[in-house]
Amino acid sequence: MKGAASADSGTQEEKTTETAQSDQEILVPFLLCAILIFILALTVAVTRFGKK
Repeated sequence: MKGAASADSGTQEEKTTETAQSDQEILVPFLLCAILIFILALTVAVTRFGKK
């Protein structure tokens, strides 16, 4: 029983690591897109409203 419990905890640890990696893989394209949109919005704001 103890061997089975330790095997389960080992797979749970692996699952959390895999989940963390898959979450990071999902977040990277989202962050890149968000940064690009922010830069575009900042550029438009500066060019439109920065000049007097």
